[in-house]
Amino acid sequence: MKTIEPVWLCFCYFQLVRACYAERIDLSAHGFYITPDIGFDWVTAKGKPFRYFTYGAAFAEVEIDTLTGDFHTRMANVFLDLGYSLNPAIDVGQVLFFL
Repeated sequence: MKTIEPVWLCFCYFQLVRACYAERIDLSAHGFYITPDIGFDWVTAKGKPFRYFTYGAAFAEVEIDTLTGDFHTRMANVFLDLGYSLNPAIDVGQVLFFL
């Protein structure tokens, strides 16, 4: 991960964001999972079209001490859209695993 050089003296959040933008540093994280053993033949209507899908996003508010490098997570939020539950036990397990 690229760091902001000491030349950028960031005193507030907006200055930090501007410095990261100027240096082309992405402030977000991205992930993608390829589900194994799926496939569906639309002609024969046979196969495994999907497994278990959820959509979600996570956000964290973090304080960083620029002098010492110490950090403190002030708040973390996770939002999930599960639609209709296929198995409520799996839903509870996913939430409990995250905690």
